Formats: sequence, structure tokens, C-alpha cells
Amino acid sequence: MKLQFSKGSSPFSLLICWAFQEPVSHFSYLIDGHLVFESNLLGVGLDWNSNFLSTHQIIYELEWTEKEPDSFYTGLITKADGLPYDYIGATWLLYRALLRRFFKIPIPATNPWKQANTFDCVELVSLLGLDISQDPSTMSPYALYLRLKSVLPSEPGTT
Repeated sequence: MKLQFSKGSSPFSLLICWAFQEPVSHFSYLIDGHLVFESNLLGVGLDWNSNFLSTHQIIYELEWTEKEPDSFYTGLITKADGLPYDYIGATWLLYRALLRRFFKIPIPATNPWKQANTFDCVELVSLLGLDISQDPSTMSPYALYLRLKSVLPSEPGTT
């Protein structure tokens, strides 16, 4: 499985890149090279990779391996597929990104608007069970990439 960090072509994706002043606007999982598991404005779900690539450019990828991938994928999808997008939490994060961009006010460590049983794209990282030492609802996709790059094993196949 690959952890993908991409830039979308929608106005919302472009706004995210602009507000955070970062190269990516989205995080997703690529399963077996064919299926993308993501949270977008429609909620959490699966999409064909070819369809995803028609609207997203992959900027960074990280490898993630599991000893029992089929049971891992089943668990991943069972836990989150069909859940709604975290509109309220994502709105707070975008608001805070704009405050940081214009007034240099740091993004707080916790997101008071995070909604239970909802996910924005970055919050899906919680399904990996990693300790990333930060609330994912306060992270941009690029900040998540940098954090995962520092905590994942450097050799593929060692997770």
C-alpha cells in the first residue's frame, strides 16, 4: 500500500495549497495499485485510481506494508467507509491556516471543532495506529507527509 500526498485540480484543493503555502492538498491510501481510499467532500470511500488521477497529481508517496494486507484493508474499510467528511473541523483548520498566513498566528495543538465519527483526508491517518505525536485534525496534508516521513521506517517492508 502507498500513502499518497497529492494536489487536486478543484478550487478547494487550490485554496488549501494557497492557504497553507504548501505543495499538496490531499492525503489518501493507494491499495494494490488500483483502489484509492480517501476522504473527500462526499465522505470516506473508495475510488478507482485511474479516476482519482484524472483530478489529482501525486506529489509524494510513502510505502506502507502489512504482514496481513487483506485483513488490514478489510479493517481499514470497515472502520471508516461511508462515514461523512469532517466539514466543521476542516473549516476550523482552514480558518487557522489563513490566520497563520496573514497574521503569523500558529495553528493550535487541538481542533475544538473536530466532529466525532467524521474524517477529513488527513484524519484518515489515525486508522494506521501510528503515534504521530500530533492531533491529525490540526495538520495539513504536507505536515502529515513530513511527520510520517520522520516516523516510518526508512526501509520498505519493515512496518
